[in-house]
Amino acid sequence: MRFYTHQHKFYSGIDLHARSMYVCVINQDGEILVHRNLPTRADRFLKLIEPYRDDLVVAVECMFTWY
Repeated sequence: MRFYTHQHKFYSGIDLHARSMYVCVINQDGEILVHRNLPTRADRFLKLIEPYRDDLVVAVECMFTWY
């Protein structure tokens, strides 16, 4: 198995819900740069991460049918 080992400047985690998403962006030193709750809209998300997009990795947690 091959593993991805490339380092990036910024990392983002998103807790995604139907109407809102909680977004966190950290730098490679682990400092929190963004910690915000947003409406689930692509334009709002793209505006929020715009300063970090050159070297950003995004991970999304969402569970559609866990009930």
